[in-house]
Amino acid sequence: MPVPAGEKAVWWQKILLIVLGGLTAPGKAIYLPVILLCLLIPAENLTYDGNPTVKFLGEELPGGCCIHAATLVLAFCFWLAANLNAVAYAARDMNTTVLVIAAAAAAVLLVLALAAYLKLHKRPKVFFWCKVAFAAVLVVGAVGGVYAVSHTGGGLDPDQLTMTYPNGDSIWTFSFGYICRNIPATVKLLLRTLPEQGALWLQGLLGTTLGEPIVYRIDVSWLLGVGLLLAVLAAALPRQDEPALLGRRSKAGTAGICLCVVLAVLAAALNWTPINYQTLFGLQGRYLLPILPLALLLVKSSKKLVLRGDVSHAAALCTSTLTMLTLLQGFGLYAAWQPVS
Repeated sequence: MPVPAGEKAVWWQKILLIVLGGLTAPGKAIYLPVILLCLLIPAENLTYDGNPTVKFLGEELPGGCCIHAATLVLAFCFWLAANLNAVAYAARDMNTTVLVIAAAAAAVLLVLALAAYLKLHKRPKVFFWCKVAFAAVLVVGAVGGVYAVSHTGGGLDPDQLTMTYPNGDSIWTFSFGYICRNIPATVKLLLRTLPEQGALWLQGLLGTTLGEPIVYRIDVSWLLGVGLLLAVLAAALPRQDEPALLGRRSKAGTAGICLCVVLAVLAAALNWTPINYQTLFGLQGRYLLPILPLALLLVKSSKKLVLRGDVSHAAALCTSTLTMLTLLQGFGLYAAWQPVS
C-alpha cells in the first residue's frame, strides 16, 4: 500500500493500515515491534482533509497522528489478548504487584517523554540534555527493576532445581524471574550458544537448512550458503550515485525494530529452554526471516560500502541459480536419508 511522498492516503488506505496492524500483531508474538513501521509513513500523508491538525498536550499535531495511534493501540490490544497467557506463564514467578507498578511507571514515562519531545524538540540544546536524562532514567529503572525482582523472593529451592522429566530435562525453564535472579547463568548460556549454534542460525536464515531442525536436519553445502550470502549482500549494496532510501531517523527506527525482534526471539527461546540445558533450545534462523528485508534496507541506505555499477541483475541471477541448486541438493539428501519402504 505505498503512498508517494506528498500524496495523501485515501480513506480505505487508512482503514486498511489500522486493520492490518491489528491483525498482524497477534499472528506471531515476537513480531510485535514490526508494527512500528507504520510510523515511517508521514503523518501528513494520513491527515484528514476536514481536520488537518489535532491538539495533544497543548501542541498542534497533524491529524494523521490519530491513524498512527489507532494502529499501535489496536495492535497492542490484539497482541495482549492473544498472548496474555504466554506472558503470564513467562512471568509466573514474578511479583504481580511489582509488575503492575512497573507497567504503570512505563506508561507514565512514555507520556512524559512524548510531552517533553513535543515541547522541547525545537530547542536542540535543551532537548539533548532531556534525552540524556531520559536515557539515565531508563538505565536506572532497568537496573532497579532487575534488583527488585531478584530480591523479592519466589526463587526455586534446591529440591525444585533437581526436578526433571523422564528424559532428563528440568521441568523449569528460563522464566523472566529466573533470568533476573540468575543473570550470570543466563549470560553464560547465551555465550555458549553463539559459537555452537550461530552458524546453524545463519544457515536457517539463508534457507540452506532444510527439514525440521529439531526432528531431522538436512544441511546443504556451505559453498551454496556462502554464495547466497554474497549474492544477497551484493543485491543490497547501494550504487555510488544512488540516494539513500532512509533518513537518519528512519534508519535508527528500523535498526531499533530489528533489535527488538531479535531480543523478543531470544526471550521466547529462553522461556522454553530448561534450566539444566547448556545452550538455547529451539531457536532457528528462519525466525528472523521477516526482518531480513529491513536489515537489507539498512544496508541499502548505508554509504559506507558502495558499488560503482549496477549488479542487481547479476545478483538476481546468482540468487536464483543458487536457490535451485540448494533445492536439488536438498532433494537428493532427503532421498538418501529417507528409508526405503
